Amino acid sequence: MRDLWFALRSLAIALVVASATLLTYHYCPNQYVVRNGMREKLPNYRVAYVLYGSIGLFWIALPTIQSLVSGRDAEFPTLIRTVRNLEQWVGNHVGKAAAWLLSFVLVWGMVFLLLHLTFYPFPNITRILNPGG
Repeated sequence: MRDLWFALRSLAIALVVASATLLTYHYCPNQYVVRNGMREKLPNYRVAYVLYGSIGLFWIALPTIQSLVSGRDAEFPTLIRTVRNLEQWVGNHVGKAAAWLLSFVLVWGMVFLLLHLTFYPFPNITRILNPGG
């Protein structure tokens, strides 16, 4: 019963995050400006703010508050435990090399995402590809 309750809550939170993101995309459209007779699209960060903000709220802030208030860890596995469980399962079913590679790629991807979000706009590859743009 506890697993079913966890699955229902996870599905509900995923639906809230997806719905909020789609509603923001629909009701906060891209804005355009005319420069030198050409129509240019301005950056629209509202969708990213809603998406990352709701992920931070539901997956980081609320579980942390729940743990601090209750005085014990949350009943669901942490991100590190999830990666370890996945690595163990892949190691048992596919092989240890594939399990190591999968966990390496996941952790490397999370570190790169952290660096990208922290030092935005990193890497700014568009300036290398189009120096005049």
